[in-house]
Amino acid sequence: MSKLPDSKPAGSGRKRKALTVGEKFEILKRYERNETTRDIVKATGIKESTLRTIRSNAEKIKQTCVSGTSSSIAVSIRTRPKILEEMEKLLSIWIETQTMKRIGTTFFTVRQKAVTIYEDLKKQSTNPTEIPPFTASSGWFCRFKNQYSFHNVRLCGEAGSADVDAVQTFPIEVQNLVKEKVTTEELEKLSVAGEAEGRKDDENQEVPPPSPRQMTTAELSDTLKTIEQRLQWLEDNDCNAERSGKTTRGIRACLEPYKQLLYERSTRAKQKKLEFYFTAMKKHCDNKEALPSTSNRTSVRP
Repeated sequence: MSKLPDSKPAGSGRKRKALTVGEKFEILKRYERNETTRDIVKATGIKESTLRTIRSNAEKIKQTCVSGTSSSIAVSIRTRPKILEEMEKLLSIWIETQTMKRIGTTFFTVRQKAVTIYEDLKKQSTNPTEIPPFTASSGWFCRFKNQYSFHNVRLCGEAGSADVDAVQTFPIEVQNLVKEKVTTEELEKLSVAGEAEGRKDDENQEVPPPSPRQMTTAELSDTLKTIEQRLQWLEDNDCNAERSGKTTRGIRACLEPYKQLLYERSTRAKQKKLEFYFTAMKKHCDNKEALPSTSNRTSVRP
């Protein structure tokens, strides 16, 4: 069994490193061998909270190992905490309510509200002490903005060009905004109500019938010509005549229904042209017979 990299005692202050899917799978195999979390921590140097997260996502990790390739298993995948995903969902609802009320949102207001929601969710969790801290960094804000497509929110890099006086007075305004606006509990209720409304809309929404497929005669003819040219190329360039002959005959046999369809369409098109021609000729002849004849007129001499 391969040893996990950077095996150091927990709490040694080493730099955080994402584990690959293969390394996570090795940890799951340790649990299957009835090794305790404490023993795994001593052997690998991985924190207990990380081990619990890996264990809770055991099915996903196993499915990835089964369906993935050797290169994909070696890729580092960092699992996002559920509390972070829940916070971002509630934060997006808060931003939407601010937009509906025509209250501007910036990096400072969003960051302050994100920390507030995260701390509220942390207090509601079973083990608050095991949840990692959240600082709402600039990098997190940029990723959050791209994920939820909030293009009307200022980017973190734009804060540096803001007015100095406004920045100095902003923390007080932020505190007032956070206190006056929607609470985390109200945001959770809005989230549940929104999901229920979305399911109701999906149930009531009529699904439009799919548009019928269309294949013009010209497209069918061009496609068959192209295939025939490729088949002819195989016959001309394959050194194994038996192989190319067997293959091309099979493909041509499969294309017979399309050839028959093209023949029928071409025949109908010719018939329509002939019918149009004879109809036009008949009208022309009928009009010619309806004109008064000048051959029987008698000339009047002066």
